[in-house]
Amino acid sequence: MRVRPRRRRTDRPDWLAINAPDGSWRIAFQQIDTSPEATWPDGEHPQMAHLDSMVSTVAELDEEHSRAMALGARLLRDLHDDPEEPIRIYADPAGHLFCIFVGA
Repeated sequence: MRVRPRRRRTDRPDWLAINAPDGSWRIAFQQIDTSPEATWPDGEHPQMAHLDSMVSTVAELDEEHSRAMALGARLLRDLHDDPEEPIRIYADPAGHLFCIFVGA
């Protein structure tokens, strides 16, 4: 993966893109002045963009849960024992959502 700034037409460096070795985008971030805390699952700002991270096993889900909590995450919903899709839903310290789930 390669990280590089991306400039818009205004030539303002307000984007950061992470690219695969072939140059295709994998994820990009745009700088903004303010971003309200999500009010998920309801309210004025129920969900904006958020990241999902996939792990291979429930044991890895537990490891990443410990890491997320140590970094200041708030656990919003714990479905680690869901037989179809074990998942935990969090808010970061600023209140923005992210999920960690077990995938195939």
